[in-house]
Amino acid sequence: YLRDQGKDVELYKAMEMYQGAYKLLRDEVA
Repeated sequence: YLRDQGKDVELYKAMEMYQGAYKLLRDEVA
């Protein structure tokens, strides 16, 4: 159970990073 939770946290962090990078990219292009 703990291992699965850790995976979710990793996924969440990756999603946050991806969203942040996407936002930065969009702001630069605009």
